[in-house]
Amino acid sequence: MMRDMFLVVASLLLFISSSAPVTVYLVGDSTMADKPDASHNPERGWGQALPTFAAPGVEIKNHAVNGRSTRSFIGEGRWDAVRSQLRRGDFVFIQFGHNDQKNEDSTRYTAPFTAYRRNLERFVLETRAAGARPVLFTSIVRRQWNAQGVLEDTHGLYSLAVRDVARALSAPLVDLQLLTEDMVLGAGVEGSKRLYVWTRDGEFPAFPLARSDNTHLSPNGAREVAALAVEALVRLDPAFAKVFAPAVLPAAAKERRDASTNVLNEADIRDQAVGRVEELFLGRFSGVQVFSAPGGITVRIRGAGTPNGGGEPLYVIDGMTMETHDSGLIAINPRDVIRIEVLKDVGSTAEYGVRGANGVIRITTRRPL
Repeated sequence: MMRDMFLVVASLLLFISSSAPVTVYLVGDSTMADKPDASHNPERGWGQALPTFAAPGVEIKNHAVNGRSTRSFIGEGRWDAVRSQLRRGDFVFIQFGHNDQKNEDSTRYTAPFTAYRRNLERFVLETRAAGARPVLFTSIVRRQWNAQGVLEDTHGLYSLAVRDVARALSAPLVDLQLLTEDMVLGAGVEGSKRLYVWTRDGEFPAFPLARSDNTHLSPNGAREVAALAVEALVRLDPAFAKVFAPAVLPAAAKERRDASTNVLNEADIRDQAVGRVEELFLGRFSGVQVFSAPGGITVRIRGAGTPNGGGEPLYVIDGMTMETHDSGLIAINPRDVIRIEVLKDVGSTAEYGVRGANGVIRITTRRPL
């Protein structure tokens, strides 16, 4: 692995010192693809917005196509068409998964840890063989909220397979699933509609009927996802600062992202020190007590979020709103917690029909209460 990483760094340094023009090829599905009739079409792929961030001399060639999986992209000869154009120093951005899941269609479906994985490995290895550099992307999230206000994961094992291939082949990875999940969570149930294709009857003459599409991006959503991708690439390796100009998130997107920066995922929570949890909770909100306990810590939560006001946050545990409880505290073992989000803005309580609470703390466990 150290040798592979050395080769990656060496190739990136070679790129920095080279003045040859660079092309970034995009291969993927509709969430990445260019869409026709941009002046009248409400749908965009995030790859369609990527050229706005390209540095001078960098060309973006978007070969992503609606409805394609790794299987159909290869079977239709689209991958060979890209591979035949690759030159040393080019990049290939790879994002598939939405259509590989479609087990009702034998021309597109791939099982996550066999055919899907093998196709991703082929993209990476053949890109490298041509002297170009692959970057893997997990799929963007669907805007699929359940009745309890929980954003559901619709990609399952496919995103895990992408991460597994990246580790096995020491390939750069941008975890768009994670980044876009945070984006949608920060926007909230109603606010996230503007990121996807939600239209009214007659709003777009070329598409006269109302549309409630929770998979495909609006122009706003495409710009924000492209900006997130560019930020992640530059963080991944400074060499990408030669490929893309600095990505500045729209102000509204930055505010939503900043409102959801206090997030702990399962790996962060595991073996967490008491002081860190106190900092996350007690440093900002009341209604929480943290205790040392054998094998870790126990977080005890007093239900909060009073409809008539008050300074405590609204706690939402496994999608259930915890209003003021007189019965005492609710104890949660951190080993059962897989995600904690602190949404600092008071407006985030509106989606739960509660006013006056000081923000929202959302907790997801593997053992629902």
